[in-house]
Amino acid sequence: MTRAAQGIRTAVVGSGVAGLTAAHILARRHDVVMYEGDDRTGGHAHTHDVPSADGRVHQVDSGFIVHNRRTYPNLLRLFSELGVTTQASEMSMSVRCEGCGLEYAGARGPSGLFAQARNVTRGRYLRMLAEVPVFHRAARRLLAEVLGAFRYSRNSTVLHTDTGVLPRGARARAAWNYLMPTCGVAADRVRVSYDMNRLQRLTAPETFVVTLGGEDRVDPGRVLARMTYEHPVLTPESVAAQQRLPGLGGPRTAYAGAYHGWGFHEDGCRSGAAAAAALGVVW
Repeated sequence: MTRAAQGIRTAVVGSGVAGLTAAHILARRHDVVMYEGDDRTGGHAHTHDVPSADGRVHQVDSGFIVHNRRTYPNLLRLFSELGVTTQASEMSMSVRCEGCGLEYAGARGPSGLFAQARNVTRGRYLRMLAEVPVFHRAARRLLAEVLGAFRYSRNSTVLHTDTGVLPRGARARAAWNYLMPTCGVAADRVRVSYDMNRLQRLTAPETFVVTLGGEDRVDPGRVLARMTYEHPVLTPESVAAQQRLPGLGGPRTAYAGAYHGWGFHEDGCRSGAAAAAALGVVW
């Protein structure tokens, strides 16, 4: 940041949600210049204009997709100021195992849980359903213990129309679809596909799908776009390092990013607002 005769000039490096939020707030009193190393702005806010067979063009997101009103207050405020509208979305999730053939979907009622009639008589499957509440309680305790140093995972992402990565049974398909190559060995990576027609309520003849970690399963002829997104990896070391972040800034420099929290867009937005406040402009 340099102080010019006309006022304050501020450079914002990076145009992800943290940088965009900081720039939005600082622009009220500062002359802001944004620097971005990619060929587009937005970071994980990435929308594609995709033509459909019915002649329409659909706006399909491949990075930031969903949020909620309870835990995204800063992002909702930003949406309000920018005139960004939102709509309700389906948050169901399916699992398909290529090892044993199991397919089911959660948050879609009994028809999703028992998308395969044989699931009713699968003892191991029924026991797993009974253990879900136990898992939720254990997961909450673990999250409370893990305060996690700042490494990033690189996730190859594909926007496509190949439904072969989704469960075969229509009733087992969900908004978020997890593919397991086998049920006997831990997977080498996560393979998850987002059914964007469900998530964004698109009425297109094609099913637009965003797949992370399973691009090798996608027909190259059905690929619409390829992207690489980075996400902060939370470890005990990284969260311990979070406590030292406030000391990195100074009168001319402030740091922001989703790594200041749990890696969500709300964390990036909140840290961007905090960076602007540290430079003298309170939201």
